[in-house]
Amino acid sequence: MTQVLRANHVIGHLASVVVVVPLVAVFGGALLLVLVTGAIQAAHFSVNPLGRGAVRRQVRFSRMFLVDLVTLPWSPHVRGE
Repeated sequence: MTQVLRANHVIGHLASVVVVVPLVAVFGGALLLVLVTGAIQAAHFSVNPLGRGAVRRQVRFSRMFLVDLVTLPWSPHVRGE
């Protein structure tokens, strides 16, 4: 019985590691990507203040596109209900 409980305990820890480690890696990588992208944009804006208008339009379009991409599939007008 003790061996079964130990094996179950090891399997439980292994399963939690298999689930938690990839999630932490993905979210950590995403956070790092956001921080690096923000730093690059901040450096670009400080070096090239005249180009802000085009970059802001591109960012605004990207945000609108992402919102449409997420919200349109659930819109009743699109599904024809």
